[in-house]
Amino acid sequence: MELARQRDIQILGIVENMAGYACADCDEIQPLFPGDAGEQLASAYDTVLLGRIPFDAEAAVHANTGALDQLMNHTLAGEAIDAVALQLLEAIA
Repeated sequence: MELARQRDIQILGIVENMAGYACADCDEIQPLFPGDAGEQLASAYDTVLLGRIPFDAEAAVHANTGALDQLMNHTLAGEAIDAVALQLLEAIA
């Protein structure tokens, strides 16, 4: 963040990675780490939290095999990535 600011690179927002995990049994996002690091970082740098991407073992399998359509269309991580992408499109439009 500091390097981006020093170089006058526009910061569009924060994306928190591994923000919880996708529960295979209940299809909900459960906490992986305590706290709200993404929100704190966004606040500290006066920017927005664009989204929180959960660790998703199913998404990792799809990513490793190159099945990005499966990742994006059939996983909780894919849903979160899609939501961040939409916010980024709005920010640069």
